[in-house]
Amino acid sequence: MIYYKLVHIVSNILSYILFGLEINGIEHFPEKGPVILASNHISFLDPVIIPTASRRHMHSMAKAELFKNPILRWIMKVFKAFPVKRGVLDKAALKSSIDVLKNGNVLLLFPEGTRSLDGNIHEAKPGVGFIVYHGRAPVVPVLVDGTDRALPKGAWMIRPKKIKVCFGEPLCFDKYFSQKGSKDIYTKIGNDIMSAIKALKRNV
Repeated sequence: MIYYKLVHIVSNILSYILFGLEINGIEHFPEKGPVILASNHISFLDPVIIPTASRRHMHSMAKAELFKNPILRWIMKVFKAFPVKRGVLDKAALKSSIDVLKNGNVLLLFPEGTRSLDGNIHEAKPGVGFIVYHGRAPVVPVLVDGTDRALPKGAWMIRPKKIKVCFGEPLCFDKYFSQKGSKDIYTKIGNDIMSAIKALKRNV
């Protein structure tokens, strides 16, 4: 925990100096209880910027390949990230996600599963709806803007570009929770989440 706090303080300072970090709608982020942050994904900076803009410690998924590097593995541990195998149904990652919520914590998800290379917001992966349905937690839509300019695809050097993070009003899915879980229900949940993220674009 102490490492997380130190990293959080440093990333806050650097984010305001380098990126003039602007945060909107933080009042929509519940101060306690389980919650899912569902964000668009346009840069490798996103998993750092969103926790920096947030009030609470959070858990997140990270592609399994990152855990092969000892330095990155340590960073993942500090940020309470757990591995997910991309391109397959990773039951262990789904279970870890639901456990995070059952324990009353914050889970950061990127519903698209990978970075958007064109900057557009795409469809959610099926597993997102599954996690929301079985985790029974509200979902706060998040939109990040500018991280793709600060750290474009293929770049290694960070550029001092303006970055904004916008939190939307929590989404409740009780209308789906009262129904039996199915692929159709999971898809509808994912679609609702992506629509809410797209709606935040008018605020940036």
